[in-house]
Amino acid sequence: MLVQRLMNEEYRRMLLVFDEKDSTLLRPNLSVGNYVMGEALELALFTPDGSKHAQARAVPFPIEAQGTGTCRCSAQAVLTGGRGFALCFEGFEPDERVDVEGQFKEKRTSHTFERASAGIFLVVDFNPEDRGVASYTAVGKNCSVTVKFKVGKDAVVVQ
Repeated sequence: MLVQRLMNEEYRRMLLVFDEKDSTLLRPNLSVGNYVMGEALELALFTPDGSKHAQARAVPFPIEAQGTGTCRCSAQAVLTGGRGFALCFEGFEPDERVDVEGQFKEKRTSHTFERASAGIFLVVDFNPEDRGVASYTAVGKNCSVTVKFKVGKDAVVVQ
């Protein structure tokens, strides 16, 4: 049995079809609709009795940015409906001071991190009615990166 799960959902069974040319191949009927950019999809394959399973996690529509030098950023949806994202800034020097500025419409935020050696993790959330594009920029001594992503209903990918 193959199952899939999106954020904050229960696993759902998926239809499996055996390949006519090779009976060892399964072809899942996988579709991703009304999906938020940066949202993780989990798949799991179970034996009929449930005693064994294999599991995988992927982000079909990743939000990633490569900056100057070694700096990069990824954003992953952590709340349904495009209302929250976990930002991961990487590539800064050990013990480097990094300033992160964010903007969504007229609202601006700023954060300073004194030690960026293991990366910088910042969780941002938005009101349920918010829509538009958010932008976050991290600036260190030798590199910088800006990531932009859609928020709220604008973040939903319709397929």
